[in-house]
Amino acid sequence: MKHTLSLLTTLLLLPLASLHAADTPQALKPNIIYILVDDMGYADVGFNGCKDIHTPNIDKLAQQGAVLESFYAQPVCSPGRAALMTGRYPMHTGIYNVVNPQGKGLRGPLPLEERTLADALHSAGYTTAISGKWHLGCDAPEYMPRRRGFDSQYGLMGGAINYFTHAAGDKKIGAFDWWRNDVAAEEEGYSTHLLAKEACRVIREQPQGKPFFLYVAPNAVHGPLDSPEENKKPYASMTNKYRFELAAATTALDDSIGQIMAALDEKGLTSNTLILFSSDNGGPSWN
Repeated sequence: MKHTLSLLTTLLLLPLASLHAADTPQALKPNIIYILVDDMGYADVGFNGCKDIHTPNIDKLAQQGAVLESFYAQPVCSPGRAALMTGRYPMHTGIYNVVNPQGKGLRGPLPLEERTLADALHSAGYTTAISGKWHLGCDAPEYMPRRRGFDSQYGLMGGAINYFTHAAGDKKIGAFDWWRNDVAAEEEGYSTHLLAKEACRVIREQPQGKPFFLYVAPNAVHGPLDSPEENKKPYASMTNKYRFELAAATTALDDSIGQIMAALDEKGLTSNTLILFSSDNGGPSWN
């Protein structure tokens, strides 16, 4: 297993057992936001000592919460995401490697008999939403997020996309991988920005007094790296091309997290929200 980065911010200390307590009013159940970024290196954030990449919003979460310094994860995307969604090791879910789009066998989807975190929270009265990367199978509608406990879905189903065109990688050059509520959706824009916008929409449109679980899973900072020009300007002096692209994409990601925190604050929900942030696995060894 890889050593990865993780932190959590608990702004309301409410026992998690109360999420399912029948006598706990809905308004007292904490909102939950889980931000799972893709392939971020342990030392590529400011709170872990990084000096050349700026992550003020992520660092603020660390300063206000608890940093888990001995946090381990599966080595690639899908097994870690399956573990998060089910609370079970790969030996139980059968997800040992990356799930291929519409794959079968050892790289097939998360089995339908597995109960997900979204299923559990939905049954506890939560509104559930995913904005970002699923990567647990899209063989058929029943394997997609809307059938796995999520009220709403937005983002990509596979492992990697072009940030601007949303064309999928992994032997499907030119294929389109962008979805809304499990239906292919052609939308223009930088993926990190779009996913943050959707997360903010979920927060702002959430009914008063009803708790929500928001799973934010951007494809950043997974390759192929790309970012808007304004995010590249602060790093113009970097000579290592990979580090340059990583820094710019990380800044765009950090900005998006700031937008999500601002939406929470605007809605007056900061004090009643549990925020967790982690990478799905460590960064590539070649950076």
